[in-house]
Amino acid sequence: MPKKQSSAGQAFEVSTRVARQALVRRYQRDRNAPLTRPLRIYTLDPSVSDRIGGVATVRVPYEKLEPGPIGSLFKVISDGAPKILRHQPLDLDDPYLLLSSGLRPSPANGQFHPQMVYAVCSLTYAAFRRALGRDISWATNDDSADEPLRLIVRPFGARVANAGYSREAGDLSFGFFNAGKKRAGFTLRDGIICTALSHDIVAHETTHALLDGLRSLFLNPTNVDVPAFHEGFSDLVAIFLHFTYPEVV
Repeated sequence: MPKKQSSAGQAFEVSTRVARQALVRRYQRDRNAPLTRPLRIYTLDPSVSDRIGGVATVRVPYEKLEPGPIGSLFKVISDGAPKILRHQPLDLDDPYLLLSSGLRPSPANGQFHPQMVYAVCSLTYAAFRRALGRDISWATNDDSADEPLRLIVRPFGARVANAGYSREAGDLSFGFFNAGKKRAGFTLRDGIICTALSHDIVAHETTHALLDGLRSLFLNPTNVDVPAFHEGFSDLVAIFLHFTYPEVV
């Protein structure tokens, strides 16, 4: 971007990130469309019983979705799922799912995993938008100027006990791994544990992407406090989201 001259005679630059804000094209709701879409999620993770608030029906901002689901802000891609969880792309606009608040939460249902990440990612974005009063652009690379700038979400990103946000790949990647030999809670011995089913992990990684969209230089670890801020703030957002679920509080 060429430098411009200010009225005071000092050179300044207009960052390309100013124009990137227009690349996020949030869904424009028809006046007859509903305000929200009810979806069921785990409020913590599958190890917490629904009798003590482990499952909630949340109100996700409504938008028309393509199978995946793919909306105006997030594109869920389920490539790489373990064989037992492989499934067709989830269509949340299916009439039966619209009437039943989406799929019933179940770690054994591979189609529920995309529902979980889409719902929590959307709720996290909505919390930021409500607080700031404006849309937030992603800091990821724009591959197609003809489509809205979406953040890719991979509920089966890799066989690893971790999850992460990547600006270069433009995605959130949630790992999965096998449990240990000892049974813990509702987890079976050698069963598959998916980080995409952890509410706090999904909200945490989505917050990393949102912070990067708001302050891109905060990914540069100029001192130890910079990455610490990213991690601490992301943890707090995940915790505070719990207070928006009546089933939990």
